[in-house]
Amino acid sequence: MAGIETPDLDANPVFLQLMGQVEQIIGLEGCATGFINWQGIINTAMRLRGQDLLMDLYDKPDVCHRLFDAISTTMIDGLQRLQRRQRDSGADYNFVTVSNCSVNMVSPEQYEEFLLPYDRRMAEAFGTIGIHNCAWSADPYLELYSAIPGLAYIDMGLHSDFARARCLIPHARRSVMYTPMDLANKTEQAIRADFERIARDYAPCDIVLADIEVGTPDERVRFVVELCCELSASAEKVSA
Repeated sequence: MAGIETPDLDANPVFLQLMGQVEQIIGLEGCATGFINWQGIINTAMRLRGQDLLMDLYDKPDVCHRLFDAISTTMIDGLQRLQRRQRDSGADYNFVTVSNCSVNMVSPEQYEEFLLPYDRRMAEAFGTIGIHNCAWSADPYLELYSAIPGLAYIDMGLHSDFARARCLIPHARRSVMYTPMDLANKTEQAIRADFERIARDYAPCDIVLADIEVGTPDERVRFVVELCCELSASAEKVSA
């Protein structure tokens, strides 16, 4: 980590291959719409350093900052280049998303010291940011997330304090990551109770049903879709 440098994207074969695919899309479709998952600071750092990163936060804080700085700088540089080319083709994007899937492996104090500055840096570079918190409880990080400028999207797991999240982050588009295990294994009554709590404490919001297991019955998926429609219709009647 002490020797890490930001790559020269003009000469980096991985990035050049990505931009080559963008050119192919423009040639075929006339416009390069769509998005790349750039991951985030903690996710990428864990992929580069592994679980040793968690001890590095205590033992090598300066070197961790060097790594996080390199990751955020590369993300900003790469995304700005991509978005410039997309805008030239007619797709006008100007936001960044970060994936904090591993954030629950660090304390809120560590997030504030080591990761929040780089999430803020990316938010300020683009003006608008979305944060993927994965299916974990976001409770330890909610106040810190709410202080990030331009926060326009946030998701979290079922065990989060939804009412507090809605109060702290009232203007962002909010989502719940409902796990495929809950979808497959809970009773319909339990799922209804979960969704009614989500609607009561967190709406308006989205439900994300990612990674549905192949063995999950179609009837269960249809039940959840119909339940969402039912709860949305009830909310519309109340607001009217």
